[in-house]
Amino acid sequence: MKSYKFAAASYSNSAPLVDYLLKVSPNSNIKYGYPSSHLGELILGKVDCALVPVVHVFNNPLLKPLLKVGVAANGEVKSVLLKCNKSVNEILTIQKDKASATSNKLAELILHHHYNQSVEMVIGSKSYDAKVLIGDNALLSEQSNMDIDLSLAWKKMTGLPFVFAVWAVRSDCKNIDEIDEIVSNAANEGIKSISLIAEKFSNQLGNSISFWEDYLNNNIHFQLLDTDIKGMNLFKEMINVNQALSLSSID
Repeated sequence: MKSYKFAAASYSNSAPLVDYLLKVSPNSNIKYGYPSSHLGELILGKVDCALVPVVHVFNNPLLKPLLKVGVAANGEVKSVLLKCNKSVNEILTIQKDKASATSNKLAELILHHHYNQSVEMVIGSKSYDAKVLIGDNALLSEQSNMDIDLSLAWKKMTGLPFVFAVWAVRSDCKNIDEIDEIVSNAANEGIKSISLIAEKFSNQLGNSISFWEDYLNNNIHFQLLDTDIKGMNLFKEMINVNQALSLSSID
């Protein structure tokens, strides 16, 4: 088996997809970073396969998504939140999370379509009405009754699951089938080992093993079903419609 360079986040919700890659493909290696940071590395050929936010593979002819496994939720996810300083009908500005373009776009769509609230998405601002927070920082953050779980809001709005990230390769990759098999087999191993992964994160970040097991078993799922792909395609369509409407309003 060839060796490959993989890139992924070190979040707990990625661990069942990532932690057993080297068991399945011992000659390969993994680079860790923010989900959004891997796009350029993948396009430039610095890595062969990356776990990327789904918006990066929409309408991008340079990338091919591998859609057997991913990071998805069918309702409350607990780790992709809109942390609100005001009630939702008062939110005008949202601070983006630099780690995930998908979660930022989801927040914008949820406010627009689910809450009928037009917002400005900002980055690096010291003044904002709400902020997107993802990953373990969100999961372990102090909870507020004003927080919006973005996956739960998506489920209420559409009735469908939400896919946050998928593995992707370059479209010209000559070993797509082999890489697809590696990431699928690694996910199978990871799913079977969630109790061990939960123990690892309990030791690293605190909270009980059962806390992490509950999150990884009940809030996140990794095998993508037809309903997941349907939800992902709807998300893509909504983004495209919003972009078209924005362009038409400029005209």
